[in-house]
Amino acid sequence: MNESSLIAYETIERSSSLFLKYELMKPLAEMYSYLGIDTFKLRSQVAVVQQMFENKTDGDVLEFLLSMKTGTKFVFPDLLTFVNLVLTIPVTSAQAERTFSTMKRVKNYLRSSMCQERLGNMCLISIEKELSNELMRNPASIVDEFSRIGNRRLQLK
Repeated sequence: MNESSLIAYETIERSSSLFLKYELMKPLAEMYSYLGIDTFKLRSQVAVVQQMFENKTDGDVLEFLLSMKTGTKFVFPDLLTFVNLVLTIPVTSAQAERTFSTMKRVKNYLRSSMCQERLGNMCLISIEKELSNELMRNPASIVDEFSRIGNRRLQLK
């Protein structure tokens, strides 16, 4: 994650003093120009949206851009692509690294005695520790859900 990505996030944050500053958006837009972001059009779209947000006290940029449609096309396509890009760039790779570390621990512990599906499920449980710990503290909700499903056995003929 480079500095231009972090600054670009500030440019789409409504409460930031850098909100919709094209000069700060441009480096990242040029870096990802293969996504179809035309920086000249982006500049124009940013100028228009800046004026539209001058009188607004609240509102999310992404929601606003998604609501601006003519038929099936978006009114500000380059700005929408830029906002989506900024929101999907991970801030760090720590989560991915933790996932691979977890998979390594689970795989070493259980070795090759499991299939790919079980490995994936075990890793998911380990990665989502908070959720799995909460479910283990209160298993009644899971038991109730399974009882509502009813008979799950397959009738083999």
